[in-house]
Amino acid sequence: MSKKIIILLAFTLATIFFNETSYCKNKEEEKIIQVVLKKMTNFKNLTELCGPYISDGYALVTSIYGEGGGQTLLKKINNKWTIVEQGGGAFTAESLVLVQKVPRKDAEALVNGWIHAQNKCIIDKKVLNSYRK
Repeated sequence: MSKKIIILLAFTLATIFFNETSYCKNKEEEKIIQVVLKKMTNFKNLTELCGPYISDGYALVTSIYGEGGGQTLLKKINNKWTIVEQGGGAFTAESLVLVQKVPRKDAEALVNGWIHAQNKCIIDKKVLNSYRK
């Protein structure tokens, strides 16, 4: 198979993958995204939503507004996702441990998930709106 065909095939598969109408892998991720979007006041200017990254009852979601953005930390309490902190900037593992009292292993998993998997973002406004219910 020629390089051009392989590249074309890879591009086609990537296009299909990233243009799905369903973004989340499971109901748990959908619940997290819905909680985050319901609390956002500046949804109109949102350009991307990345995550969720989940570790033992904690979740981290990153929101991008053009050049800026912020993160939302959630905790599962009584089987329900609750926002612990939401604001501009990005959390570090150390701040999650010291300020939010997230266990170190979970804090590191959340931050590493965000750093290494930033391609897991909702970019399409239609998909974003479908989670805004």
